[in-house]
Amino acid sequence: MFIENATYKCDCIDLDSEGNGVCKIDDFIFFVKGPLKGERVSIRVDKLNKNYGLASLNQIYSKSPYRVKPICEYYEKCGGCNLMHFNYYMHANYKKHIVKDLLSRIGKVDVVVNDTITMDDPSHYRNNVQVSFSEINGVIYAGFYAKKTHNVIDMETCIIAPQIANRIVVFLKRLFQTNKISIYNPKTKKGCIKHVIIRTNKNSDVMLCFVTNTTELEKKDLLVSELTKKFPKIVSILHNVNSGDTPLHLGNKTNLLFGTNYLTSKVLGVTFEVGLSSFYQVNTTQMEKLYSKVFEYLNLNKDMTLIDAYCGIGTMGLIASRHVKEVIGVEVVDEAIYNANRNKELNNIDNASFILGKAEEEIQKLVETKKIDALIVDPPRKGCEEAFLKAIIGIEKIVYVSCNPSTLARDLKFLKEYYNIIEATPVDMFPYSNHTEVVIKMELKK
Repeated sequence: MFIENATYKCDCIDLDSEGNGVCKIDDFIFFVKGPLKGERVSIRVDKLNKNYGLASLNQIYSKSPYRVKPICEYYEKCGGCNLMHFNYYMHANYKKHIVKDLLSRIGKVDVVVNDTITMDDPSHYRNNVQVSFSEINGVIYAGFYAKKTHNVIDMETCIIAPQIANRIVVFLKRLFQTNKISIYNPKTKKGCIKHVIIRTNKNSDVMLCFVTNTTELEKKDLLVSELTKKFPKIVSILHNVNSGDTPLHLGNKTNLLFGTNYLTSKVLGVTFEVGLSSFYQVNTTQMEKLYSKVFEYLNLNKDMTLIDAYCGIGTMGLIASRHVKEVIGVEVVDEAIYNANRNKELNNIDNASFILGKAEEEIQKLVETKKIDALIVDPPRKGCEEAFLKAIIGIEKIVYVSCNPSTLARDLKFLKEYYNIIEATPVDMFPYSNHTEVVIKMELKK
């Protein structure tokens, strides 16, 4: 019926969870990057499968009133953002729609989904960026990868990166070029610089890490001297060695070149030391809104014992500790537990403890030995193990924080037999991308 590389006219009837247009021709669905709901378009067929096709946008005949010109000149090439072609109002409604659709379709959960918690200014929000470098014919490029490739797009500025990070990248590119510092070539497996990681806080203090292929950072004294002279807000410079030909961003060996091993950040009145590999929400402004919603749902009081599962460096648990009797954090990453205990000491908190171990195993032990009043669960993208979900049944209040509404929906399908799913609130942690964070309020069925 359809032919690959042929073009067809059709209507975009919806958007999928990846932000692609869902286009329909005679009951056959095509997924197409670019169209917005309600637009009449022509598409070029890229691939045909039994039940659906993949296609590219060829032409727009009638534009959606929500379509806008992307504010980033690299948008069409870069793989970092994918929702910049429609306005922020639709952006927020799209995320609410996706959450409601996935919870209903996968989780079979009929729940109130509130409006998305948005940003006043959805730009320059990322407190953690990784910039890649390449060299072509003697010219050094710095930026992010083009979509579905490892080709670096040369950028002067990134809309979602902090302004100070943009200035540092431009400066580094010139430093590397002028001082003939070699750039890693993935084909020859030779060269020094692979990536640069830049973490920032609300005060624009900077932690910078050079990730290299070589055990030595070329001209490191010059780099440290020039960077700290030009950017006095830099408080930490690190060197990480990743000589393996793997997609991993960090190797096992990190050396301190300047300042401290951490960046200090304050969230809702609690101070945290954030290390190079610490899990920390990338959007500090929205993190505070997210956590405030979590605590609103929990309705904390001084008689409560609270478990913070998948606690990371202890952010939510330590903030909540001021409002409850006891907090117990559980985390499988030993470095995160070290950081959580360090942050506990930093804030003189004496009613929090942190356990190293698998969440499903440690939760089972805790519920058997203590009365647990409330639980925060904030798992990785893959969601929770079924053993964990079985272990938490009986805890009266649960707030589930998810960065993946699909696996959230799967887990709620299991939990809804035991819990009333009260409501859901999406939080726009990642403006200009299809990713969203969701907070779910649950209460044990009586």
